[in-house]
Amino acid sequence: MTPGKYAARSADFALQEHSLLRAEITGLMAEARSLERNILIAVGSVWGFLQLHPPTAADRWARLAWCVPTLFVVLGGWRALAIEIAFKDYNKYLRDTEKLFSDGMGGFQGWETHEAASRRWLFLTGIGLWGVLFVVTILVAVYKYRF
Repeated sequence: MTPGKYAARSADFALQEHSLLRAEITGLMAEARSLERNILIAVGSVWGFLQLHPPTAADRWARLAWCVPTLFVVLGGWRALAIEIAFKDYNKYLRDTEKLFSDGMGGFQGWETHEAASRRWLFLTGIGLWGVLFVVTILVAVYKYRF
């Protein structure tokens, strides 16, 4: 393959792209935290409203309102999964770029490569949060619907 017209500036391009993608990753992380917070607020708000204005025992359809928080959690979890997939794609691309620049530098690693192992815990705690929230909203919906 022959070098492209701008091959001489490819290192500058890669470094600028790297910093832009780092900013994108930072934005994704902020969005994920915001999503978690907003879903917790939405679930708590619906539960609070339903506790103050409970549906009557005779109206079975109105009691299904207790399932709305579960819908919020499912949709929020789906969005969180999409954020995680995008995050992993960016992360892999940046690690590959860092490898190109760090070869022959005596064991130097870029930030994405260095932090790759610790990010696994972030993913697992996210799964834990969404899993616990899903189970709790299901249990509350079943309990409130039956009683």
